[in-house]
Amino acid sequence: MKKSNSKWEDEYNNSWDCKLFTEEQALQASKSLENCTGCQGCYGCQGCHGCYGCINCIDCENCYGCYNCYGCINCINCINCDDCKDCEDCKDCNGCIDCEDCYNCKDCQDCQDCYNCKDCDDCDDCKDCDGRKI
Repeated sequence: MKKSNSKWEDEYNNSWDCKLFTEEQALQASKSLENCTGCQGCYGCQGCHGCYGCINCIDCENCYGCYNCYGCINCINCINCDDCKDCEDCKDCNGCIDCEDCYNCKDCQDCQDCYNCKDCDDCDDCKDCDGRKI
């Protein structure tokens, strides 16, 4: 672990802000990331493998390109995540569950091909969502 530009940085270029994390906390967080590179501020992750460029992730798994994550599981291109589960191409996520191609998500649940989501529930092949049920 080295200190560079006000960040703790591990050998895989994963980093943690020195103002928010002690070196010991950054070391602990680094141990939870396996084969991950370029992640920033991630902590509490469990079994993350092959993550790339994640930012502020918590409890993520199988990430790629995530951003402000929390509780993601099979992520790919999530952005403002919250409680995603079987993610794929989510974007402005919030309460997604069985995601696939979500876009402007909010309270999705059984998603599949959503697009401009808001308060979806039993999503399936939505396009201009907003509470449409199957």
